[in-house]
Formats: sequence, C-alpha cells, structure tokens
Amino acid sequence: MLDGADTLDVGGTVDEKEIENVEAADTEQVYELGYLLSPSLSEESVLEEVKHIHSCITERSGTVVGEGHPKFVQLAYRMEKTVAHKKQVFETAFFGWIRYAASPAHAEDIARLLKDKEHLVRFLLVKSALDTPLPSRTPRAVAPKRKPEVPQTLDEAALERELEGLLKE
Repeated sequence: MLDGADTLDVGGTVDEKEIENVEAADTEQVYELGYLLSPSLSEESVLEEVKHIHSCITERSGTVVGEGHPKFVQLAYRMEKTVAHKKQVFETAFFGWIRYAASPAHAEDIARLLKDKEHLVRFLLVKSALDTPLPSRTPRAVAPKRKPEVPQTLDEAALERELEGLLKE
C-alpha cells in the first residue's frame, strides 16, 4: 500500500511554516495522498469530503504541509467500485492530493479510515520527502507552423523545356 508512484501533473501549495514544524519532528514521515472523488458530488460536497480527509489526518496527529485542490478530470480508464452492494463505474472524477507528515502507525490508520469512505473512488498513499518538488505544469514544446510552399508558375515555353529535360533523362 505504501509504495512509490509517478506523480500526476497538478498544481498546489505548500505551507512553509508547517514544513519547519515537520522537520523538527524526528519520528514523523512525509506522505502524499492522491485521491479520486465521485463525479456525482456537487462542488460543496467535494469541499466537505476534502475537509473530512483533512480531519482524518489532523485527528491522528498529522500535519498537512501541501495540497492540490480537487479538479474534475477525465480518467485514463474506467474504474469500478462496489458501494452498498451496487457496482458503480467511473470515467471521470475529482482528483486532488494532500502532502502531510505523520508517524507510520498513524498513516496506516488514516489509510484504513479512507478505505471506508463511500465517495472516495480510489486513493494512493505513498511515502515522500519534504524536499521533493511539488508537481507543476510545464508547457509542451510546440513546433513552429510551416508555411505552405507556393508552387511556381511557369509560362508555356518554360514548361515545354522542363518536360523535354525530364524526357531526355
């Protein structure tokens, strides 16, 4: 459950004051929690779910040091989750992430709590480091557009000479 993963390219913020507090605690590890929330939630409900995730972390002595607010995204593939004995299929979701510091035992407790969340489609909890840069969007290099070549206009005599030259070869 707690293993490495690629990062998804979304923006976020880091609280520098909280980072200083985390660096002072020797027993804490830094974790990143990436999560997908159900697309059926309203904007207000998404914010409530995020607050609940925050409270799960802080109630277990965790300290939030960074966050990427949930954004509505198209999923790369369909995901299924069974809720109340009903299979639900998701092709879109709200993606967000939270970087926090907690003891390893508390991180396991947080993961157990999140497994039972009805509106949480999926989540991934990975160990991180405070000096790991936050993901950011970088623009892709775009090749300059080529101008279409303008065909030469030849008069009839020049066209005849070109044809004769080609036929002789």
